[in-house]
Amino acid sequence: MRQIKSIVTSQSTLILVCILLVSAGCRSKSLSKAVYQSSIDSLISPDSVDLCFFVIGDWGRRGKHGQTQLGKTMAAFADELSPSFVVSTGDNFYPDGVESIEDSHWRESFEVPYGYTSLQSIKWYNVLGNHDIRGNVQAQMDYNNVNPMWQLPATYYAKTAAAGNDSVLLLFLETNSFARGYYQSDSYGPFVRAQDTTAQLAWMEKVLETNTDKRVFVFGHHPLYTAGARAGRANSVRDHLEKRFEENNIHAYIAGHEHDVQHLKPGSIDYFVSGAGSALREIKDPDAALFAESTNAFMVVQIVGNRTYVSFIDTTGKVIYLTNI
Repeated sequence: MRQIKSIVTSQSTLILVCILLVSAGCRSKSLSKAVYQSSIDSLISPDSVDLCFFVIGDWGRRGKHGQTQLGKTMAAFADELSPSFVVSTGDNFYPDGVESIEDSHWRESFEVPYGYTSLQSIKWYNVLGNHDIRGNVQAQMDYNNVNPMWQLPATYYAKTAAAGNDSVLLLFLETNSFARGYYQSDSYGPFVRAQDTTAQLAWMEKVLETNTDKRVFVFGHHPLYTAGARAGRANSVRDHLEKRFEENNIHAYIAGHEHDVQHLKPGSIDYFVSGAGSALREIKDPDAALFAESTNAFMVVQIVGNRTYVSFIDTTGKVIYLTNI
């Protein structure tokens, strides 16, 4: 009996130690009130902002890999900054999208991790990532009928948003079909082979040519430039889009796919990556970017007059990067 009691005591101690270690790890990644308040003070007051929106990508992992903690931090900042909407840069559900509008992913990956009034009372404008197209894309487009905050009216689409006395144009692209390597893939091929890239490019050019808004933000899943894990690889998405972006003088292109946050400016256009909503990857070539960090974070965009302020906020509430473009 003494030996059994000793074993049980040792096991209990081990379990307690594990719980304490996990709790300590969670605390280190949780929102800090002091850091949060300091960050809020460093950002533009919502009273002075013409338009604010958040951007997050690569998040749908049923609350794991930091998703739940980052969702809590996003909600706290949304309470204070009052964003007009959230943009998702894709890979909304891992590993294979959703099966239907009744898939448990909707609750476990979207409605619970971001289940705060400040995040569920505003619209989420979504694009499709490569993991999304492995599942039922139509279900993601139809989910608006269940939750009107979820917006994916088509595989690519455009919106305008008021910004004070002006407005901004928002383009949401389907970039998977520009990724040349996907066409022979068993996972991605059926979706991309069914897309009409010529039609999408013609649509984009027409929207941009007739645009009268001062600023254009374009969103897609795949980055045109990266300092992350895919740095240095051939980029067929860039081959399709970069020249068109330059000819139409877009303000910024914001993507995900790389599981990190970045700001790059190889030419006249600002390129951002906001893909750190859950699991992370290494930064391969930090010298290629103005900023690059592999940490759970989301992006805040604040427009004031003719200036656009962009910041990345980590799970603790710290502003890890702030710039204006």
